[in-house]
Amino acid sequence: MTKFAEATDCDKSELLREFTAYITEYKEAAGVKKPTLNMQVGLSGYDLLAYRRWLRNNKVEVEGVVRLSEVYEDPSGVLGESGVKYWKDGEEIPVTAVTSDMLRPEDVAILDKDGTMHILLTTEITGAPEAIAEMRKQVAEVDQLGMTAIGTVLTGIMPKSLMDYIDAAEQRIKNAKGDLDQWYNFIYGGNEGILRTLNQSMINDFDPENVAQLATYVSEVVTAIQNGQEVGQEDIDNLNKILQFVQDLDSVGVGQNVTEGIAESTARPNA
Repeated sequence: MTKFAEATDCDKSELLREFTAYITEYKEAAGVKKPTLNMQVGLSGYDLLAYRRWLRNNKVEVEGVVRLSEVYEDPSGVLGESGVKYWKDGEEIPVTAVTSDMLRPEDVAILDKDGTMHILLTTEITGAPEAIAEMRKQVAEVDQLGMTAIGTVLTGIMPKSLMDYIDAAEQRIKNAKGDLDQWYNFIYGGNEGILRTLNQSMINDFDPENVAQLATYVSEVVTAIQNGQEVGQEDIDNLNKILQFVQDLDSVGVGQNVTEGIAESTARPNA
């Protein structure tokens, strides 16, 4: 938006009002070209968690998703603009409580169809003990309800946490490997049917938010290790279990929703 204003020699605040009017009225204001917003922004870790929680709490139609850096050369440029709301940890915070040091180029900006821009203020991956403890609570201590029927039938295990989900999934992988290439597996649709069922169970049990929680936990622990910080044995054990799970999924060629989600987050833990 800043670049557009400079290129057209117009006031950015005036441009924002025209842009908002366009979205609301569904017609192009004279002399104003609608910015193209990228709907394929790659979100992982805290950003993905924040986005999904925002969607869950706000039943609106999303017009576009961008990073603040795609709209402003300096992210603090959004301060003072009209039609902007700020969110942190799933809760709206007052505009007056937002300062320039809270805004990062990587922060996600969501535009809904009424022209309001929603800025999601998220946490950076730091490897701090309190960050690891918070993510450990989400993946290893908090009950996770609603395991799919297929997961329960295949394992007989009712998970209570995401780490329990991994235990159940590992048992499914073991069972599937035992049935591959067996003469009787035609009753499951052959090798193809076994792997298709296994993959679907991973998609059902590990939705994007679950994967984001696991990936963020891994990123925090890995970052702490890279920073030379002491990491508790429980977190080391959980990290090894998650990474072993990724390897086991790769070994049978299923669960790309899990492996790619964790790989994307750990490839850039400080993003």
